[in-house]
Amino acid sequence: MDCRDRGDLFQRKVISSFTSHNLNSHQTSTCVVSCFDFRVQPETAKFQKAIGVELHDPLTIPGGIKSINDSETEELMKKWLGVSYHGHNVRKFVLIAHSNCLAYAEECKDLSDFLEFLFHQNELRKAADKILSWFPDAETKLYYAFLDKEECCTKFREVSLTDPVSIVVTETTAV
Repeated sequence: MDCRDRGDLFQRKVISSFTSHNLNSHQTSTCVVSCFDFRVQPETAKFQKAIGVELHDPLTIPGGIKSINDSETEELMKKWLGVSYHGHNVRKFVLIAHSNCLAYAEECKDLSDFLEFLFHQNELRKAADKILSWFPDAETKLYYAFLDKEECCTKFREVSLTDPVSIVVTETTAV
């Protein structure tokens, strides 16, 4: 049934209408897991476009990847990510952690910027390992967003799954 064929159903209460992508398809290639922190969301959206991720399943929750690594929420995350994997045919998971995250406030309270980066690098790798154990044919891409208060910008750095310390593989600044 075409939208125009439904008569009066949506005509009276429509506030606005937007052109959409193909609404008949339940397929996308990527799911992005990130924190819902308002300070990083606009920059995260810009960064996603910069790395070629536009149409995707967004999973934005407090702490983002923390819920994958937390034993209390791990099964729920597996279920939610499974919807993307099985229902939307997602085979790439982009995981983004960020500095100064309130969900990690206790763990990072006395760490320097570098030690906080290393902590989040480890968290990203643990989350990626879990996702790959749940969905063995999936791919993961890991990124760390540093909120640079001095330069008033957010710098995104790719994190390697294998390098012992991957300080900067790629860096993109979203201003």
